[in-house]
Parts: sequence; structure tokens; C-alpha cells
Amino acid sequence: MMQLLWREYVASRRSATFWQELCQVEKHLSERITESHIQLRQNYLRLMQEQ
Repeated sequence: MMQLLWREYVASRRSATFWQELCQVEKHLSERITESHIQLRQNYLRLMQEQ
């Protein structure tokens, strides 16, 4: 019984770690998309001013 409980505990910790890492990846990706969007918008505005 203890071995089964231990395996369940380890599996749940791995799952929690996996989801935490996935959230960090999503956060980083979202930040990079936002930065790219801001840069594109600034470039567009700069281009419109030059015309």
C-alpha cells in the first residue's frame, strides 16, 4: 500500500512540475508576442510618419 501511495505522490509531483513549466513557457511566449507586437506597431507608426 505504501509503495502505491508513494508512486501516486511522485506522479502527482511530476504532473504539477510539468504544468508549472508549461505555464512558464506560455508566459514567456506571450511576453515575446507582446514585445513583437509593440515593435511592429512602432515600426508602422514610424513608417507612416516618414511618408
